[in-house]
Amino acid sequence: MKKNVKVEIPVKVTKVLEKNSKKNGKEEVTEEKDAKVSVTIQRDTDGDDDPDVTDKDDDNDGIPDEVEKANGTDPKNANNLTAKVSDPTKVTEKTQVPSTLPKVVTPNKDGSTITTESPVNGLSVDKDGKLTGTPSVPNWGSDEELKVNIPVKVKNGDEEIRVEVPVIIQRDTDGDGDPDVTDKDDDNDGISDEEEKEKNGTDPKSCYNTNSCGNKYYT
Repeated sequence: MKKNVKVEIPVKVTKVLEKNSKKNGKEEVTEEKDAKVSVTIQRDTDGDDDPDVTDKDDDNDGIPDEVEKANGTDPKNANNLTAKVSDPTKVTEKTQVPSTLPKVVTPNKDGSTITTESPVNGLSVDKDGKLTGTPSVPNWGSDEELKVNIPVKVKNGDEEIRVEVPVIIQRDTDGDGDPDVTDKDDDNDGISDEEEKEKNGTDPKSCYNTNSCGNKYYT
């Protein structure tokens, strides 16, 4: 798939000169010369006046070329099966994904089926292209967020593609629905994280320091 085509246009250049003649004095003499004009034509698949060499969506189907290549679809064919994947969605650990969240996968063809063969950290994408499940992370270490990719299969007739849906899981130590990145008392022991770290020298993510575990996630 060439992005540029170089062509040469044959032209004839005509030049009129004045020359002195002993017999007739000044007279006009016409000179002709064959030449070629080189032109580079830049491909523009979707005709939007932005050539493919700079256009990030050659076929104007709403799916960036790089994404199409990664999905194994033709970035110059707007009629092949594609699926638009949302930017990374943030969800809170231990809290069921709200049904009000917008779709994370949107196929370009009606009647397409969407399936998740293996959930990732408790998350999957349903037949309607929406994120479902309750995110869980077995071992956080010192991280506050974890980015995961959910492999999703989209099928329509004989066409089949696979896409990856990015999701950011936010840690929620006490499971109160307020992720640690915004929760001022991560372990819900009644002592603020700031006080635990700066004054007491205790772990703000463990209520066992203070024997005040009152949340269902501490047993």
